[in-house]
Amino acid sequence: MSYLSITSLVALVWLLTSIACTLTIGRFAIYWNRKKIIGPEIILNGIASVLLVGFTATWQVLVPKAYEAAISRLGHSGNPSTPRHDSLATRQVDLTNALFFWLCIYLVKASFLILYWNLFHVSTRFRIAWVAVVIYASLGLIVTIAFRLTACGSPGDVLNAEKCEKEKTAMVFVKAQVTWSVIDGVGDILLVLIPLIMLRGTLMPLSTKIQLGLLFGLVSINLATNVLRALYTINTYLTDHKFLNALWPVLQCSTAVMICALPSYGRFLHFRKYHTEPVLM
Repeated sequence: MSYLSITSLVALVWLLTSIACTLTIGRFAIYWNRKKIIGPEIILNGIASVLLVGFTATWQVLVPKAYEAAISRLGHSGNPSTPRHDSLATRQVDLTNALFFWLCIYLVKASFLILYWNLFHVSTRFRIAWVAVVIYASLGLIVTIAFRLTACGSPGDVLNAEKCEKEKTAMVFVKAQVTWSVIDGVGDILLVLIPLIMLRGTLMPLSTKIQLGLLFGLVSINLATNVLRALYTINTYLTDHKFLNALWPVLQCSTAVMICALPSYGRFLHFRKYHTEPVLM
């Protein structure tokens, strides 16, 4: 199996981050030119892109040397003399990196939820479903962060290398990855289904429904990258090649920000307020 060189990997990671941030800046510009205001969904998109930059910067500090050592152990070019030094500073960067990742992912969800509210809030049934999803997403973020902070026992031990090595078995790691991914994935499924169901009751041309359906369906890409990241991460961990999954978290995070910015790049949202009586679950 071939692997990206460290130079190519770093270049690709920053390219993905740059594309996501550029699309977000463009969304700000487009929205300002059209409405002379910046909506809350745009602001959340912007904050998510800032967190993406923070995630990529901490990734740059944390991953490249460990990745290079990992591919070297497999007989590929690299520097076998650069193992990861599990210092307090490294653990702090690792924790910060994880927090940047999950906050970015959930801010993207929040941005989509506000967008859906702007489109469908006239429906009482939608408002009930929307509140339920907001509660689920909020609890999902809390559980995910709590799971990360208690991975080594009590939250106070999260930076204790000795304690973490004692507690962190392969089964604990797999359980954490599955839990995070299932919570995230269910949230993405809800973000896809609710607006698609709402479209069934809207009085708008079929072509507009199709355009909006395609837009809402983009969230399913987030679901796909989430599943692939989890599967590849678990596989590389169980085969003791932990850092060979280096690209997947960046791919999921940057793709989420890109998809979040896309609604402003079409005429998908240029329709008047239609009266709706959607069919919800």
